[in-house]
Amino acid sequence: RCVPLCHASAIISCMKTMLSILVVVYVCLCSLLGGALGDSTVPASGAVSPNDPSILYIGRFDTTNPIAPRADWAGVSISAVVTGTSSFGFTMTSSNNDAVRVFVRLLDGTPVLDQDLTLSSSTAPIMVSTSLTKSTSYTVLIYKRTEAIFGTITLSSLLFEAESVLRLPPRAPYRMHFIGDSITSGYGNTGTFGCSFSSQTEDNYQTYAAQISRAVSAESMMTSWSGIGVARNYNDWQYPSPIPMPKFWNRTLANSQYGGGAEYSASSFQPHVVFINLGTNDYSTSPYPDQTSWQTYYINFINTIKAYYVVAQPKFILACGPMIGDPCCTYVQNVAMATGSTFLDLHVTNGCPGDCGCDYHPNVQGHTKMANAAIPIVRNLLQAHTTTITPSSTSTSAMTGASSSEDSSSRALTSSLSLSSSSPSSTSSSSSRAQTMSTSSSTTIGSGSGSTGSTGFTLNVYVSGLSPSFQDNSWATPGTYTLGVPSIMYTPSAWGAVALNCRMGSCIDLNQVRYLTFEVSGNGNSGQLVNVYISPNTNVAFPLSITTTWQQVTIDLRQSLPITTYNGVWFQDRSGGTQPQILIKDIILYAPATSATTIHAPATSA
Repeated sequence: RCVPLCHASAIISCMKTMLSILVVVYVCLCSLLGGALGDSTVPASGAVSPNDPSILYIGRFDTTNPIAPRADWAGVSISAVVTGTSSFGFTMTSSNNDAVRVFVRLLDGTPVLDQDLTLSSSTAPIMVSTSLTKSTSYTVLIYKRTEAIFGTITLSSLLFEAESVLRLPPRAPYRMHFIGDSITSGYGNTGTFGCSFSSQTEDNYQTYAAQISRAVSAESMMTSWSGIGVARNYNDWQYPSPIPMPKFWNRTLANSQYGGGAEYSASSFQPHVVFINLGTNDYSTSPYPDQTSWQTYYINFINTIKAYYVVAQPKFILACGPMIGDPCCTYVQNVAMATGSTFLDLHVTNGCPGDCGCDYHPNVQGHTKMANAAIPIVRNLLQAHTTTITPSSTSTSAMTGASSSEDSSSRALTSSLSLSSSSPSSTSSSSSRAQTMSTSSSTTIGSGSGSTGSTGFTLNVYVSGLSPSFQDNSWATPGTYTLGVPSIMYTPSAWGAVALNCRMGSCIDLNQVRYLTFEVSGNGNSGQLVNVYISPNTNVAFPLSITTTWQQVTIDLRQSLPITTYNGVWFQDRSGGTQPQILIKDIILYAPATSATTIHAPATSA
């Protein structure tokens, strides 16, 4: 019996006594029930229903039918701990034969069995192993490797030996939500550079996002779709696109044709960190979104997510991935500053072919480099998070709404972070990059004069290193050129060329840019014969007049070229012999916000 409230010491003593009684009761219950509370005994049939409370679901599952949960996002997983069985299997179907892949792993503390399975519409049981040790406890994991475009999975049962014991796996201390496009999905990451993309070359388990999650002990939700953008999806002629990520991200199932339009319940998952890697598709092809509207779309999207996760108050990381450069990266950095998010530059891969899989996407090695760069940043944000979030035992999908606005003025701005890499990143402001460098002279090549009429746009090609938006496709004689820092060192010879081409498609759009500017030096010599071409148009050559010292050259492309989209900048020898070395640096395509005057120096046809 507790003593009067006025005696503090007596209250503490009373609470200790009550706690001891509760512990004794718990131990007794565990003994009577034959194990920890929540354990399940596998029925005589050996089939465990999907609604068994000992099964852990991570990610978005449609549980409208609790004994047939469905999922289609990449990275969803199903797991349980089992003891007393010599066999394990499951019954699972897919909506698309021979396209949906899952990764199955058994662990007894360390992995003892891994299988890569391609699912079908067949309801036949899939037996993973029949030679397990009954006295050993195993964690079983089923992980969806492929993204939603390849189809939906439906679980019917987990299969074990009758009378074995099933229990819920221990929960990870943190939760993360990754929102992205094909890179986050794992597009082409298991393929060899030059491969054609298919479900067989996609593995979300080996993406940077999944690797980060395992490294920081986080349960992660992935919402990613190849080709999606913040406001403009890949190669979409419309801006904004009808269904970009902000209209897509909170679906329980991504595929609306399978009932996926229903909204996922925010109460089911509240993350400590939201990691967004978007923008690549918005700026991969023209027409490119204008800066002001695109940044506004992105800011509104983040505020919507904040309102959705108002309980958790997560930290945000906004990444600029390895397949896009400026101006996108600068705009993402601006959004990070405006929303109090952390900016993360993920240009840490070595480019193609070494770090590339299918269609110039990072391979597993590239994803590992991205993960290693991000892990310290993520870990610091998780450890600094003060909000306690209690996870539910299973993922549910009650279809509830969420407010789409939140006052973010009270959120303190965090400093933006930029990670250095072997390929210099593109994170400084576009205005500073387009400015005239300190040179001894300046030449403008064009066929007219006048105002650009532009609102301002910058696309770096080579500024202290090759921009992530471009790749080296040179056919200069090996050993005659070096992509150095800050300059390209090129010995023009034998009609060879330093060719810097767009990494994806035709990224040079003369509706967005007008001028090509760069600096060139004869490195103590002069008169080297070199033409500049804007690929693929080799009918219009811009001959350089090279001197012994640095000079800035500006070419008015709109006045000289017949079409509006191009895919590269080339510097080609036009002597056919061997010439002294030249240096080239600060290659930038831009359209200034103010007018510019050109000097007559007409281009010639080669």
